[in-house]
Amino acid sequence: MVSINKFDKQDPIPPYRIITNEVDLPPKTAAWVLLAHFVTTVTPLYMMWIVYEHWDYLLEHSFSPHMFYVAAAMFLCSSPFEVAQNNIDKWYLTEKCGSVYGVGLCDFLFWFFMVLGMVALTVAARGDNSWLVGTACSAIVVYPFVYLLRGIPYPALALCGIPAVLAMYAIFGDPLIFFLVIGPSAVLMYFITAIVRTGAQFLHGFATLSAGVGFLVASWGMLSGITGQPHGWITFVTVCIVLLMVGVVLRPTVLRLAPTPHRIAAEDRKTVC
Repeated sequence: MVSINKFDKQDPIPPYRIITNEVDLPPKTAAWVLLAHFVTTVTPLYMMWIVYEHWDYLLEHSFSPHMFYVAAAMFLCSSPFEVAQNNIDKWYLTEKCGSVYGVGLCDFLFWFFMVLGMVALTVAARGDNSWLVGTACSAIVVYPFVYLLRGIPYPALALCGIPAVLAMYAIFGDPLIFFLVIGPSAVLMYFITAIVRTGAQFLHGFATLSAGVGFLVASWGMLSGITGQPHGWITFVTVCIVLLMVGVVLRPTVLRLAPTPHRIAAEDRKTVC
C-alpha cells in the first residue's frame, strides 16, 4: 500500500520563492523590465482600436481590413513567447542567451509570429500587389532556414518588414509608419548590444519598449493618414536625426554602466546561458 504521507508534506520552499527565483534580477530592475514587457505586449491593441473606429475608411482604401486584425493578433501572440524565452534565461541577458544572440524554441516562435504579423499587414494594405505580397510571403519560407541553420531572424524580418511598411505607406501616406521596423531593429539592437557589453540589465526594459513605441508610432502614423493629417518627411527625418544624435552622445555613458548583480546565488543558478 502506498503511503499518502508524502502528499501531506509541504515543499520546504514557499511557492512565491520558487516563482521569484525564476527572475535573476534585483527587485526594482525586475519590476521595471516586467512592466516594460507588459506595456509592449498590449500595444497591438491600439491598432485594433484604430481599425475598429475607422472601418469604413479601411474598407474603401485598403485591400483587406480584416487582415489588420490578424496582424495585430499575430503581434499579440508573439510577445508571450518572448516572455517565455526570457523566463528560460532567468531574465538575465547574456550573449549566449536565446533572448539575445543564442537560439531557443520560444525565441524561434516569437520571431515567427512577428514575421506572420508583417505578412498580414502587407496583405491588409496592398494584397493586390503581387510583388509586395510575394516578397513578404517568401519570409515565411526563408525564416525557418535562416534561424535554424544560422540562428538569425533578421534577414527574414527584413524580407517581410520592408514590404509591410511600403504597403502601409502607400495607403496611409505617413512616413511615421516606417518606425514599425526602425523600433524593433535599429533601436532594439542599440540597447541589446549595450546589455551584452555592460551587463546592465535595466537596459532590457528600454530595448523592449523600443519595439512597443515603434509599433505605437507606426499606428499613430496610420491614424494620421486616415484622418487626413499625415506627418511630413521633414518630421520623420528630424525625429530620426534627433534619435541618432542622442544615441551617439549617450553611447559612451551607456557603455560605462556597471553590470547588474545577480540576485540568485551562483550555486542555485540553473540557466541555459
